Parts: sequence; structure tokens; C-alpha cells
Amino acid sequence: MKKIKSFKLGRYKITEEIGRGSMGVVYLAHDSAIDRVVAVKTIKTDDPNMYMSQEETVEVFLKEAKIAGRLTHRNITAIYDIGEDRGTNFFVMEYVEGDNLEDLITQRKPVPLVEKLRIISDIARTLHYAHMRGVIHRDIKPANIMILKNKEPKIMDFGVARFLTGPIADKIERGRIFGTPHYMSPEQINGGGVDRRSDIFSLGVLAYEFISHGKPFDGKSLQKVLLAIVNSTPAPLTFYDQSLPKELDEIMFHALKKEKEERFSYANQFADALDLLISKMESSSSRSYSKPITYEKLKVIKSLKRNYLFFSDFEEEEIMEIFKLSAREGFKPGEVIFEEGARGNKMFIIIEGQVRIVSRNKAGVDIEISVLSDGDCFGEMAILDNSHRSATAVALEETVVVSINEIVLRITRPELCLKLYKNIASIVAEKLRRADQKMREIFE
Repeated sequence: MKKIKSFKLGRYKITEEIGRGSMGVVYLAHDSAIDRVVAVKTIKTDDPNMYMSQEETVEVFLKEAKIAGRLTHRNITAIYDIGEDRGTNFFVMEYVEGDNLEDLITQRKPVPLVEKLRIISDIARTLHYAHMRGVIHRDIKPANIMILKNKEPKIMDFGVARFLTGPIADKIERGRIFGTPHYMSPEQINGGGVDRRSDIFSLGVLAYEFISHGKPFDGKSLQKVLLAIVNSTPAPLTFYDQSLPKELDEIMFHALKKEKEERFSYANQFADALDLLISKMESSSSRSYSKPITYEKLKVIKSLKRNYLFFSDFEEEEIMEIFKLSAREGFKPGEVIFEEGARGNKMFIIIEGQVRIVSRNKAGVDIEISVLSDGDCFGEMAILDNSHRSATAVALEETVVVSINEIVLRITRPELCLKLYKNIASIVAEKLRRADQKMREIFE
């Protein structure tokens, strides 16, 4: 951050400069109306080096705010406001504290491999969210990703993103190349059609660099970098570290295919591949519980069928099959199984022990929701949409659980996963119907 003489833009008091780019400056500011810290991005319209007219520059700037403003996702920087003051156009966004991914890479800060893969997977799923709403980012690179203290990524800077554009924006983009050279896809360089698979290629470049600290396509000049992207095959990740799983090379090369038709079709497929690898790595780690478990499988199965509607119509053989595809994990007393706010793709069945479910209120106090024991399930909502956890689960004593990974189940036994989806969704739908009925009774 750079200290500056404070000034005001609208109701926002500007206090520090926190970033500077080709099109403008980002400031730290205080929103006096609701008393919160925000980031304010301004635009330069009088730069003689700009290739666009003043009108076009403002159009592109406002387009970024409109595009990002239509995306409401915890891993995308939120847009709060847009305005103009004494000839300065600006928009106001969420102030994000954390580490810039570019700094993590250049400074070679130690980050465990599984944590890196989870971050890349989260970025992929966030991109999928944007893609499904018609937004292509077109400039995915480490400098546009912030890593928060809870290890979640935030995608920033939609300055060259594309949505449903009007005639002015179409005129601006015609014949121009957008993006950052090292992270461009071959079709961006060749001026071809850019779509969601172009973002997937850029994310593949980012992932490769994050894991290896080396760029997959490099050169001593811009021309050589662009030629490498179009023509060269990068060294496998195992070239940098032979301990890396070979499956990781397969995933990266799939994302970095020259022809976009050969890449992952959707960003969530990239995320699924990474999450499957994470599951495999975790199942072979020390957390996996290989000690013989002394419990009657039939007793647990009957408990599941009796207590949980989403298992009630499963045959015992089907539940046994789910158990076979799932990992057994052991937790010590006081150990956190998952934290509130963390993204999840697993649900859990307690085999032995007890688990305390707590939620933190606005005052920062943990409120106990329930205590679960043998045969109880928790975390099942993650099966539906890889959602973020609404509570924290902690082992109260030596506890063994069966963890059902939604991605493993969906890919290996899709018919069982679909059955579980439908049953859980039916329960959620029934709860919504009851809530809707209560609201009608209140207001009628």
C-alpha cells in the first residue's frame, strides 16, 4: 500500500493507493454511509498511450462493473456501487485481504500440494459459475487471484471479461487481442473464437506455474512466448518434482491442449479431476483409518434406513456398495472434521464415536446445534452442490466416520449418486414447501 493525501470521491474517503494498472488506480477507502472499508477503482481517460477513445475507455470500464456486478459468488470480488465525481469515473468493490497468488509464486512460499489443488479446484468451480451465466473472464492469471486467510481464492479484475456486448463494446473488441501473453490460449493469440475453454487453458497455465514455480510456455521475447503457446508442449510437472503424482500431469495436459475441443469442456470437469486426485491422495495419507473396525455393518445400515429418509429406499446391498467406495477416516478428540464456511464435497456417517456440530454467531460465540453418535449422518447438503459448510463439525472423542465423496460416487456409480441426489433434493423441497406454507399462513 502507498500512503497518499486523502481525498473524497462521492461519499468515499480515499486513504491509500493499493494498486495501479494500465487503465486506472485502485484505492483503499472508507464508505461513510455504512461505515465499512472498501476498494475504489478509478479510470484514466486522458492517457495518450491508450488505444481507445475517452468514450470507449469509459464504456469498457463500466462494462467491467456491470459484468462483475451480475456475479454473486463468495469467490468473486463483489461490486457495491458505481459513480462519477468531478469527471472521475469509479466503481466500489469489496476490499479483499490476503495474499496475491502471483506473490505466493514469485516468493516461492511453501504451500502443501493438496492445498494448491484445492485452490485451483475452487477457482475452476468459480469460473464454471461465471461461464454458466455467460461470462468469460479472458484474463485468468496469478495477479488476478487473491488467497484469503481461510485459503479460499477470490477472482478479481473482470476488465476484459466478455458478456452480452453492445455495439460500442463490439467495435472496441473487433480486431483486438485481450489477455496477458503468458496466460493466453492459442485461440486468443490467433484471433479465433474465445469461449469458456479459453479460460480453462489460462487456468491450466496458472495451475502449472503454481505447482511447479515454472511457466509452461516461456521465451526471451514476447514473440517467442506466443510461439511457444501455439506450438510447444510443456515439460511434465514431474520434471520439476518427481514425487508429484503422474495423474497430475494428465490433468494439466488435458487443460493445456492446443485445440480447445480437446480440453475439458467445462471448468467443473477440471475441478472434478482435481478433487478425485485429492481424494486419492487423502485416502493414502495418515488420516485414512485402516485399523479393523468393530461394528456390525447391518446395524449401521438399518440405522441409516430407519433414521434418514434419503437412505430409506436404498437396498442394503446399495448402501454396502457406497461404503466400499468411501473412505474410513479417524479423528482424535477435539479434532475438526470440517469448518464452517469451507467448501465440501463429502457427507459423513459416524461408525464409532461422537461429533459435535456448532455454528458461530455474529458475536463470534460457538453455539451447539447438536451432538451426533453412531449411525448418524452429517454434511449431506454438500452432496448436492459442493456447497460451503453452514456449521463446524468436531470430534468429541475418538471417532471413526465413513466419508462419502460426491465426486467419487458420481463418477464410479452415477446411478447410486443420482438416487442420493433425488432423495436429498426431495427432503429439501419438502422443507421449502412447509416454509412457504407457513409464510402464507402468516401473511394471509
